[in-house]
Amino acid sequence: SRTMAASAGITVAEADKIVARLRAIHPGVVAWHKRVDAQLRKNRTITNAFGYRIIYFKRPGECLTNALAWIGQGTVACAINRAMVNINEEIVKNPDLGTEFLMQQHDSLVGQTLTQHWDRVRPMLREQFLKVAIPYPEPLVIPPDLKVSTTHWGVMEKCSW
Repeated sequence: SRTMAASAGITVAEADKIVARLRAIHPGVVAWHKRVDAQLRKNRTITNAFGYRIIYFKRPGECLTNALAWIGQGTVACAINRAMVNINEEIVKNPDLGTEFLMQQHDSLVGQTLTQHWDRVRPMLREQFLKVAIPYPEPLVIPPDLKVSTTHWGVMEKCSW
């Protein structure tokens, strides 16, 4: 509540009310927090959907916030890395497409392609992202967003696929 209050410019008491309301609306989130906390107390090890794990060495009570964040962040990192491998194999390695990666930043990939190949490359990019399913009991595919620029990556604008 303190973090939310500071970020939102509200009092801690107001943030407490919001948190209580969210917990009532989404009891599954509360149950998930309890499961993660129990796992930390059991062996200090947390695993994401892809099976990667992290071991926390602080006291279990001090790790819950970081562990909860790592599960989501680690899962998204695995998904974006798999998409990057797909794109590299299917697009970047094809010299006829004139496409290359420039960087990966958190949950984004930045690359460039020759303008004359864009209409061919664009649907291929989307296809490579959609091949990645997060292995939950009901697999999750995160649809990608697309931003483009004809000048440089600092002025990209949202674009439809």
